Amino acid sequence: IGEIPDWFPPKAAWTEPLQIAESELTLSYPQVVADTQGRFHAFWTQENTDLAARRAIFYSRQQGDLWTPPVPIIVSEEGEIHQSRVVIGFEDRLLLAWVEDSAVAYFSQSSSDQATLPADWSTPTQLPTPDFSISDLDIALNQSGYIYISYTIPFNENRGVYLTWSEDNGGTWNDPIKVFDGVKAGWKMVGPSRLSVSENGSVYILWTELDFDASEGNIISKALHYSQSTDAVDTGGSPRFQEAALVDESPVIWHDLIYFNGTIHRLWQEGLDTGSALFHDYSSDNGQNWSSRLLVSSSVDPVAATVDTGGQLHVIEAGDGTVNYYVWNGRIWMPGEGVKFPPAIVEELASNEVAVAFDPAQMLGSIFSGQTTGPDEEQPSPSLFFTRRNIDIQDEPVIIATLPPDLEPTDTSTAEAEGATPQVTVVPSPSSPGPTQTPEASNGLNNQPGGISGLLNISNPIFKWALVVIPVLFLLLAVSLLVVWSYRSSRR
Repeated sequence: IGEIPDWFPPKAAWTEPLQIAESELTLSYPQVVADTQGRFHAFWTQENTDLAARRAIFYSRQQGDLWTPPVPIIVSEEGEIHQSRVVIGFEDRLLLAWVEDSAVAYFSQSSSDQATLPADWSTPTQLPTPDFSISDLDIALNQSGYIYISYTIPFNENRGVYLTWSEDNGGTWNDPIKVFDGVKAGWKMVGPSRLSVSENGSVYILWTELDFDASEGNIISKALHYSQSTDAVDTGGSPRFQEAALVDESPVIWHDLIYFNGTIHRLWQEGLDTGSALFHDYSSDNGQNWSSRLLVSSSVDPVAATVDTGGQLHVIEAGDGTVNYYVWNGRIWMPGEGVKFPPAIVEELASNEVAVAFDPAQMLGSIFSGQTTGPDEEQPSPSLFFTRRNIDIQDEPVIIATLPPDLEPTDTSTAEAEGATPQVTVVPSPSSPGPTQTPEASNGLNNQPGGISGLLNISNPIFKWALVVIPVLFLLLAVSLLVVWSYRSSRR
């Protein structure tokens, strides 16, 4: 009958996926953020049948173990909403930006307590753009309250990556500056951008180069590029940006950028004919040097990433009937316990249909889109699901070693074949003697003379001194005890 512990299997780390929305129409662009009260807020787009089939941004908020009924908070006046992004602001305000059918970008905001009321959302503000052909945007906030939005114009004479920002909580917006000029670079198309900012307003942007495959009639990704500002917006005036740097000359199907506590993290997913792979690199000296890239997983599934209050990165992959989970502790990527979909959820998920966020109560929450099947195997219904788990925050914040000045970014081997078992390893640089942990992936503690392993290192002078002195002290103590015992024995 087995051992007693086998009778009681351990409790699953993740909650069973909870359906928070269902529709006869497609649910797209799921987003999730968490406020300071530990509540998760979900956003997505779908057609609103009550409003002449115009697409709307829907919203639902977590209330304990339940969610509020979905409500359309932003309804497109032009019939289509192509993409949206959201961030949590000061005093738990929800800051929302989106692109409509005419390729025009808008911004609106609401109190998180009143966000279920469409009337509480501010009148949409049209963002300043050089023309009306935006295809993708991202939004970020710094500690001074400045709101930043980057967006891409994929083609025509203005193609490139742009940045605009608001210094008065979204009331007014500065004229956009061109971060990257696609015409000058000779690009045919410019892909989506991702944005992050530091505490003082330094701006970091990651985007892709696209091309048109005439033989297949498809738009394909060619490479991933990066730039950052050389000065902060908070210092006044418009930020200036470095020349774009190549990150990876491979087709990139997903990418993200995360800044936390002085470290910039870049994550990207390659999509090759031979398979797919998710990579990560970082810089702890404001982009002067970058680590060798780290292999997170070998998967083509939709991906989302976030960071917790201790500096650990968390990655979610949704697909193939499961939600896979990985965590980076400042040194290596480790696989964690994932989630198995209930049988009623169709396994196939559309690309980029997963989102993840972290709340102050050390809870990691993820939403993902899927489809439910009825008891009579009727037509599957598009649905949105939510699951969460507790996260162990490290007692000490993640400390990342500063990379030596002579460390150059490393180009590693191509992605593993599709279907291979995900390996959570460090991809070594060419100078590395073997598949050991690279120095740049160290957390910066164990290699210091004052650290634990540094103190116990046999090459440490203190350790050598202790090896000699301590045995001598024990010998002197033993001799002293023997003399005392002999003297007392002779007195008797």
